This record gives sequence, C-alpha cells and structure tokens, in this order.
Amino acid sequence: MIPTPRRSAVTLGVLALILGWVSQAGAQESTIPSSMFEGHQDKRVIASQLRWAAKLGRKALVGFEAAPRDPSLPLDEAVNADVIRAARETYGLIRGARHGLELMIGNQKFPDPIDQLIFKQLTDAWNLSRYPGDKWTWAVPREEYLSTSVESLSRAVQIVDRVLVLLP
Repeated sequence: MIPTPRRSAVTLGVLALILGWVSQAGAQESTIPSSMFEGHQDKRVIASQLRWAAKLGRKALVGFEAAPRDPSLPLDEAVNADVIRAARETYGLIRGARHGLELMIGNQKFPDPIDQLIFKQLTDAWNLSRYPGDKWTWAVPREEYLSTSVESLSRAVQIVDRVLVLLP
C-alpha cells in the first residue's frame, strides 16, 4: 500500500499532535491580584506596584535572614514557602512596573530623561530580584543561596526605594 499525500498529512498531523501535547502548568499561588503583575502606563499604578514590591521584598529578606544555615536541613524546610512566594511576587511586581514604564516611554512623543533613569534602575532591580525565586530549585549550596538572596534582594529593595522617590 502506497501512502497517499492525504494519508501522510493526516498521519503527520496526528503524530505532531501526540508528540506536541504539553499539559498546562498550574499557576503559582499568589496573594496579589493578577492585574498588579501586568504593565500599566499610569505612574500611580507603577508606584503602587513598587510600594507593594518593597513591602514584600522586606518580608522575604526577614525570612531569608532568619533561615537556619545548618546544611543538614533540607532547604525547603529551612526557608518557609511564604518567604519564597514573597520573593517571587517581589520579582513579578517589579517586572510589571518596569513593563508599564516601558509602555509609557514608548508612547511619549518626547522622552522624559527621568523616566529613562527610572527604567534603567528598574531593570537593575528586576535582574537582582530574580535570584531568590530562580535559584530556589537549583543545586546551589544553602549558605551561598541564602547569602546571595539576601544581598540581591536587599539591593533590589534599595533601588525600588530610590525609584519611589522619583515617582508621584
């Protein structure tokens, strides 16, 4: 039996469907409305996102600093899940504020240099706040993970505090 082009196309389609089937990952639990993680062009919303990020970042810092440094404990027992959630939400809020500012700058006829400065600083804070959430599942030694998380997150929160001075 010689395969016809139609039969081959159907077979390839079914095979692609079977091999390409990917189940959707469940959303991570969050205490913040999903709209706060989106980019908004209103500076008041951006400032609100950043105030919330600073608050959650400080909460995560307290948890990371209080975590036992004993390597015999598994990391997920040493660091509370609420601390990791706060760190991830801090990252998400900074990302949303940065995206909103990027949209706002893109719509400006004459770019505001203060907005450009804020955008650069938010990019730095965004990259720094990424570490605690991303490296959580990597095989990083506990002491290195905790100390780098505290350092990165505290620098990110400092930058957010500086940016909030420039926003309404």
